[in-house]
Amino acid sequence: MAPFPTAEQLPALKKEILADETLIGQVISRVGKHAVIIVRTQFMNEADSQLVHEALKTLAKKYNKVGFETTVSGLPALTSSINTIMLRDMRTLFLVSIAIQLFIMFLLFRHPVGMIAPIVVVILGILWSIGIMAVFHLPMTMLTNILPAFIICVGIGDSVHLQSVYRDLRRLGAPNNDAIIGAISTIGMPVLFTTLTTMFGLLSFRFASVDAIQELGAAGAFGVAMAMIHTLVILPIILSFNKKSLLGVSKEKKRDAIDRFLEFCAALSGSAVDAQTRGRWRGRRQLVLLAGLILGVVAVYGALQLRVWHNPLSWIPPDHEVRISFDELDEHMGGTSIVEVVVDSSSERGIKDMELLQGMEKLVTYIKAYKDPATQEAIVRNGISVLDIVKETNKALHQGDPKHYKLPDTQQGIVDAFTMFENMGPAQLKRMMTLDAQKTHMSFRVKWMEANAYAPLAEHIEEGVKLFIPSEKATITPTGSTYSLLSTVSMLINDLIRSFSVAFVVITFLMMVFLRSVRLGVVAMVPNLLPIAIILGAMGK
Repeated sequence: MAPFPTAEQLPALKKEILADETLIGQVISRVGKHAVIIVRTQFMNEADSQLVHEALKTLAKKYNKVGFETTVSGLPALTSSINTIMLRDMRTLFLVSIAIQLFIMFLLFRHPVGMIAPIVVVILGILWSIGIMAVFHLPMTMLTNILPAFIICVGIGDSVHLQSVYRDLRRLGAPNNDAIIGAISTIGMPVLFTTLTTMFGLLSFRFASVDAIQELGAAGAFGVAMAMIHTLVILPIILSFNKKSLLGVSKEKKRDAIDRFLEFCAALSGSAVDAQTRGRWRGRRQLVLLAGLILGVVAVYGALQLRVWHNPLSWIPPDHEVRISFDELDEHMGGTSIVEVVVDSSSERGIKDMELLQGMEKLVTYIKAYKDPATQEAIVRNGISVLDIVKETNKALHQGDPKHYKLPDTQQGIVDAFTMFENMGPAQLKRMMTLDAQKTHMSFRVKWMEANAYAPLAEHIEEGVKLFIPSEKATITPTGSTYSLLSTVSMLINDLIRSFSVAFVVITFLMMVFLRSVRLGVVAMVPNLLPIAIILGAMGK
């Protein structure tokens, strides 16, 4: 539009634009109430993408008025918003975790040393974990954001073990230093074993194909190791300042609720601590094993009902501006997910080959006809490609006759259309294909859905390529945000299976070495696997 239309020309311009199917759903909605400005950038990492997103938001807000609202949307905006929300949640969860742990430590140890010392240990572990990420230039991502809360939950157990043994020794009359030494000698080996198994479990993430998962495993393993070291080094130093307190126990041994619960568990396994209880629970071991077996079978059955579901948009609150913008684009602009079909021609004429263009035209029609198997809804709302340019140019060559909005009937007509547009709009054509006319892309707007729901669409596109694009004419590569979501789910599943398998083998081997028995090593894995099966079973149910 040069010159820019006057107010008197706007009604006619609106009628013309809303009648152009190449513009509807691409730059303007069908009723003319929504429009989009597409910003293309070079490939960037998450940190740089977030900077661009924030800059665009600041710029867009300058033009907000009543009746004219702007929002920044798209997959980069979604990723940036999720990172921002998770960083905010990380700070909140960190403070909540510290507060809860302080409360629990107060209930258990009833003394400032018993409360503060374990928290100091895990905070130091967190600082070391984040510090090692900074040293190796590892970014904080949606996954590594959970590290602080994770290290607090895992690392504080070592401190609780040491302080529990320490206070029992103090209750029995041991001097403070002797109690510290006795506690370390008692829990040192078990803590080392549990830390090593946890570390190797996390390091199994190094076999994942997603960088963020690998980084989570490495940083988490380092943080857990540092929490153990601080438990054995820093915690004894802090306890050395305690001269009188027994950290919540009296000098006279009293059976509390925890003691009674532990005795009950021991009795269930036939290992009762007194003769009376032993006689009461004799023969119940088989019943407990049978109950555990039944529970395991039910859990496995429930786990088999699990289905993989991945929708990052659902992580965003419904009233968030990005969530609202995605819904509006889906409703009015054809969709927020994108399928890009890259065409790499192997023909001498390149993209200008008439047979290839005819095949691409049939492929476009085939893709747009796709309907979601679950809802029978047409989720591919619209598309744009070099075909639209050729058709529009052909119509212009025939005095704007709508009947000629189609591909030219001859190879020479194809060449003439390309030549005309190359001369009149080279900048626009460059966005659609390479200068040597060997590569182009077709862009389709698709309704935003859960990632696995796109799998049938991917199969549909693959079938269309086989049907309509001669293999000797071009190589077709589908890509775009739709395929990014789908491939992410596939990689996560493969990473889960691979990492779990490695962790299971390594930890089983470690248990055999630690316990010096193959049989005990295998048996020791049962209480590790059963909770996992129960959790997955509950999710599947």
